[in-house]
Amino acid sequence: MLKRKNSAILYCMNAPGIIYSDKNFIVVNKPAGLLVHPVRSSAQANLEKKDEGGAGLRRSLMNEGRLIQTSNGVNDGGSVKEKTLVDFLLVNFPEIKSVGDPSTSSGQANLRPGIVHRLDRDTSGVMIIARNQKTFEELKKLFSGRKMEKTYLALVCGVPSKRKGAIETPVGRSIRNPAKRGTGRHIKSGREAITYYKVIKNYGKEFSFLEVMPRTGRTHQIRVHLKSIERPVACDRIYGGKNVCCPEFPAGSRRLFLHASSLEFSLPEGKRWKFEADLPEDLQIALDGLTPLEV
Repeated sequence: MLKRKNSAILYCMNAPGIIYSDKNFIVVNKPAGLLVHPVRSSAQANLEKKDEGGAGLRRSLMNEGRLIQTSNGVNDGGSVKEKTLVDFLLVNFPEIKSVGDPSTSSGQANLRPGIVHRLDRDTSGVMIIARNQKTFEELKKLFSGRKMEKTYLALVCGVPSKRKGAIETPVGRSIRNPAKRGTGRHIKSGREAITYYKVIKNYGKEFSFLEVMPRTGRTHQIRVHLKSIERPVACDRIYGGKNVCCPEFPAGSRRLFLHASSLEFSLPEGKRWKFEADLPEDLQIALDGLTPLEV
């Protein structure tokens, strides 16, 4: 759930649902509004650089949840006492503490124990976490080798020109605003990015409901790619702008309309796994308030 107070957005912590767990991994349904892991204080250090993009970087980091507005001002995510998915996992699965890649920052602990991928703060859905180092390495190989099949559900503005298609535009860090990603000429260090999509339903000319399958895993890839074809994710003010389309949500719960609905993969022993999470209630209510047209 999301609450507004003094123009700042404050999220209450919803505990993630446990979809599955065994000796090797945990699968959770992450609620919207929950950060996956703490953010290193380098985000704050970047803001202190006296460059022209400083103000824009500060605003974008706040919007992304990497900086939190508090009564005492702005703190970086590494110093604010905000609960994260990692906090929940360490309480319920303390053995993951030593699992994963250690921080590359001198003197800092592993801030992402067991974490092999992540979802944006405002994105809900399926995540998998490793419980031991062997599984951590196996899952990392699946993601890097593009053998982890990821499916998302997204409501976008307008109607795509094709009922299904592929977006294959490189994604890189925005030159104008380093906290954002983009495509085209105004990026640096662009990397290959591939996103497949399929239209499930149209809602007049204002909205379309899509199934989205990212083949690669660049930061904000789905949001950036859909924006690149002029079909931004509904309610995504960061990439769609302040006037981005947005359906009616339950009172006080408006957020990015993006949900990680499933993960499908095979581990070395050969068993095929598929985990799914239904559309959350807030997104379902918003969707039910629209009038669909058959595609």
